[in-house]
Amino acid sequence: MHKIVLGLLVVFALMACNIPQKSQDNKVDVEASQSTDKMEWWRNDRFGMFIHFGLYSQCEGYWKDESIGGIGEWIFKHAKIPVDEYKELANTFTCENMDVDAWAKLAKESGMKYVVITTKHHDGFALFHSKVNDFNVVDATPYSKDIIAEFVEACRKYDLKIGFYYSQYQDWSYQGAGGNNWDKPYAWSKEGFKNYMDEKALPQVRELLTNYGKIDMIWFDTPGKMKKEESEAFLNLAKDVQPKIIVSGRVGNDVGDYVQMEDNDLPKRRPDFDWEAPVTMNHTWAYKRDDHHWKSAGYMLWQLTYSAAMGGNYLLNIGPKGDGSVPQESVNRLKVIGDWMKVNSEVIYEADPSPFVNAFNWGGITHKGNKLYLNITDWPKRQLSIFGLQNKVNKAYFLASGDAVETSREGEYLVLALPDEAPDRNATVVVLEIEGEPIVNQALVQKLDGQIILESELAENTTGRMTHFGSVKKWMKPKGKLAWDFEVTQAGKFKVEVITTGFKRMAWPEKPALWDGGHKVKIVVDEQEIKGEVDKDRTEKAPHDLYNDFKVAEMGTVTIKEAGRHHLELVAETIENSNKAGLAVRMVRLVPSK
Repeated sequence: MHKIVLGLLVVFALMACNIPQKSQDNKVDVEASQSTDKMEWWRNDRFGMFIHFGLYSQCEGYWKDESIGGIGEWIFKHAKIPVDEYKELANTFTCENMDVDAWAKLAKESGMKYVVITTKHHDGFALFHSKVNDFNVVDATPYSKDIIAEFVEACRKYDLKIGFYYSQYQDWSYQGAGGNNWDKPYAWSKEGFKNYMDEKALPQVRELLTNYGKIDMIWFDTPGKMKKEESEAFLNLAKDVQPKIIVSGRVGNDVGDYVQMEDNDLPKRRPDFDWEAPVTMNHTWAYKRDDHHWKSAGYMLWQLTYSAAMGGNYLLNIGPKGDGSVPQESVNRLKVIGDWMKVNSEVIYEADPSPFVNAFNWGGITHKGNKLYLNITDWPKRQLSIFGLQNKVNKAYFLASGDAVETSREGEYLVLALPDEAPDRNATVVVLEIEGEPIVNQALVQKLDGQIILESELAENTTGRMTHFGSVKKWMKPKGKLAWDFEVTQAGKFKVEVITTGFKRMAWPEKPALWDGGHKVKIVVDEQEIKGEVDKDRTEKAPHDLYNDFKVAEMGTVTIKEAGRHHLELVAETIENSNKAGLAVRMVRLVPSK
């Protein structure tokens, strides 16, 4: 009897500490406290920290006293460093100012719920003790301790979910793996890649998922030339060892559990699938001493609240310095975000996405039951309008203060009377308590100020090209068209503007975006036709785009005689591509004209 009681006490203690038990075949028992839907915690938490740290962090963007372009963790490739020379960086990897506990504490205090760390990036160096390859922090460096073991302990201390980043295709220091095109013996080969998978990559993933207890997610990256069966080998291994683990979409070939957006990119329309946006605080992921292009805390709060409104997760990166310390610029911004989350976290955690599929230019909406949270990051002067909310509004107030907000109706527009200055200059939350669950009109509709904004990402797109940061990406040949159906509430005469942007290579943030002009297009609005040239009549600052501005081409005028549903098409007749950018349409804008 005493043995039975003791056994039960051990089981209860393990459960209370959230330390999973291992079976004899090294599979982790994760059924005790998890929901049937393994994605539930991830959808509820919404906000995570990304950590990029490795040998590359010591370089700070320099190799042999020369500044190297591109993002910091790619310095090995961008500087074309011989493998033997790069490996010598391990000799000086001492991490003298690293405090992994402080990393986890910073995530917790910032309102983050999960943390993903680079266990092995494309350079092939592992932050954990690997028995299958000695290019790792324990065997190859003076630090000689398992950083991932320290990380896991710290995350559990602060009740943070644990994620491991692992570069499964690229390994620039292993012969035959993907990505090395400058040091010939390490170039990709079919046989070499199979050896890499069998001898290093798959065994290291198994080590990561068996040696540290329960791991919540694994974040693969850059699948490159991998075949579906190769992606499935990583997926199946992960789920065999940790049945409830979440596997990122970049495992490749559409076999992951959720979609990862392009780095730093957010959708203009709410997707109908699980997604996550990995985002930098400046231009780079790993630390670069010359990258001073820090986003403001307000900008990052826009990204966070907007991601939640669009039904996605926000994974915000820090890049510790080579000594392991976190740049003060990152700490300062996370302090602002953490203070905001202490007051407003209910708009993020366990909140449903916006009932509207289209975005708003002032921010985004999340909701719980009969409460709509208007997360206002671009403060409108005097009033804010929402088209298509059918429910009666019983109460409106600022979340932080409880002060009432006056509302009124103008047709199908709900109008909020607001002060000239935002109560919170970073992000102000207004709560609408409505009657019942939200019922909305999902039409793409004219703004209350009369403008009609037709985003490329919201178009019926038959060009064969995807969108890239909201613009059609590399539309090089005049095939297909962009078409929109939209609602007009105020008929009249409109100036038609085509807005283009450049094409940006995100691995080279310091290089200007490529842009081409001089395209000939036809625009048809109902039965009216305009032909003209898409060039740059003027430029505008692009909202929430740190890499481009808007090039505005004025095409002419059209008259819309009555309110109701209308249709616009943009057809390219000739496309210029001297700069290899093509026609990058960001939006068509109709502006009221006298």
